[in-house]
Order: sequence, then structure tokens, then C-alpha cells
Amino acid sequence: MRIKKIKKQKTITKNKARLIARLKADGSVFKSDTDYVVSYDTNEMKEIQRLSKDIETVYGLKTKILRHRSGINPNKLLFKAFVRSKLMYEDLQNSVRMRQMTGKYLKKFSNPVMK
Repeated sequence: MRIKKIKKQKTITKNKARLIARLKADGSVFKSDTDYVVSYDTNEMKEIQRLSKDIETVYGLKTKILRHRSGINPNKLLFKAFVRSKLMYEDLQNSVRMRQMTGKYLKKFSNPVMK
């Protein structure tokens, strides 16, 4: 497996807090047998573009975007943005502790998170 380098992570920025909030709401961060995946599903392309911009700003990685049918409603098409990156996966899992610390960091910013 080729390891994609990411930007150094020193602090939680506004972009990173927004990225974490989106992933907690409609995304997933998981490891399969061979891949480390960060993905996000929505029916609005604008949200996919914002997420992609945040990932590029925070980590310096490009997202892949595709369309697929919803598992709940097969008549509905969704956009999916995803990145396969072990370093991004580890950063989100280890340094941020998404399950415990997200609220603390999101409250730090006065602007709405999804802006």
C-alpha cells in the first residue's frame, strides 16, 4: 500500500472542526481488511464540495466523488466523497478522539459549524 503524506497537524482549526462535525453527522471513518477510509454521503453537491475543500485545506489530500443509490430509498441518488488514507484515519482516530472531544472544540468557534 502506498502511504499518502498529509499536512502536519498541530492544532484544531475551524476547517478541521467543521470536517469532524460533518463526518460525525453523515460520514464514516473506518478500516477494512486492506483500506483506511474516510467517507461522507449527502444529496447536495455543495456540501461535498465544502467537505472536499476542508480535506484539502486540512490534510492536503484530494477526495474522490461518485454518485450512488441510497440504501434506504433506492430511488434517491446521493453524492459520496471519500479518501483512502491511513494517516488521515489515524489522525482522526487518535489525536482528536472524535467521540469524546468534538463538542469541546466546536464550541470554541463562534460561527456556525456548517457555514
